[in-house]
Order: sequence, then C-alpha cells, then structure tokens
Amino acid sequence: MLDILNIIMTGISLILNSTPVFGIVLVILVLLGEKRNSKRAKIAIAIFIALIIGFALKEMYKVPRPCITEPGGVTCPNDYSFPSLHAIGAFALMIPFINKEKFAYYLLFALLTAFTRIYLGVHTIEDIAAGLVVASISCYAIDRLFPKGEKD
Repeated sequence: MLDILNIIMTGISLILNSTPVFGIVLVILVLLGEKRNSKRAKIAIAIFIALIIGFALKEMYKVPRPCITEPGGVTCPNDYSFPSLHAIGAFALMIPFINKEKFAYYLLFALLTAFTRIYLGVHTIEDIAAGLVVASISCYAIDRLFPKGEKD
C-alpha cells in the first residue's frame, strides 16, 4: 500500500512540478472557483504581483536549491530556491477563498502544492513559508487597491 501511495504522490508531484501545467491548473481553478469577472481579475492580478515579487526575492537573496536527491527523476532546477514560486501561486489562489464555501478545496490544493515542493527536494519549509507571506501581502494589497462590492 505504501508503494502505491508513493507512486501516486510522485505522479502528482511531477505533474505540479511542470510550470506550464501548474499555470493551467491555476487558471482553471480561478475560473471554476469564482464566477464574477471582477473577482477573477483581482485574483489573477494578486497572483501575478506575488510572482513578480517572488522573482525579485529570488534574485535578491540567491538562495541555492536544497536538491540532494532526485525523487521521481526530477532534476534540480537551475534557478534559486527562496521563495517557492509554486507555493506563492497556490497560496495567492487560496487566500481570496478564505471565508468562502470552497475554501477547503483551495486550502487542500495549496498544501498539496507546498508539500510536493518539499517532497521533490527542490524547496525547504522556509521557501514555502516565504511563499505564504508573499502571497498574503500581495492579496492584501490588491484587496485594498480595488474597491469592494463590484458586481458583474
């Protein structure tokens, strides 16, 4: 049974490890989770801004990847580790759904994404935690910049 769980976890991790696939999953989850275009736009902008901040922090801190082993045949990425851009994207998607009926699903997706980064050995818990902080700041800033109560 444990071997089957490892195979499943490795498969999920490898799927989410693909940046294009992960981006498509984020877009699909935004479209499925939110029906209002104005709210969809806020979520997309928050994710975009969070990722820009994440890229800047990677270049500023230049923390090497923790890659020691290569589970599932994953090669160590050539960029820096801190913060995790996958975690930033997943958490920036999750945060707008706090206090919403669908929050549990978005929380589960964010935690699964965060876990896969550590499982594959390409990030540390600090990288994930920083991703949560960056996503939180970005979502808060976008929420303050855009007026509430928009209907479409």
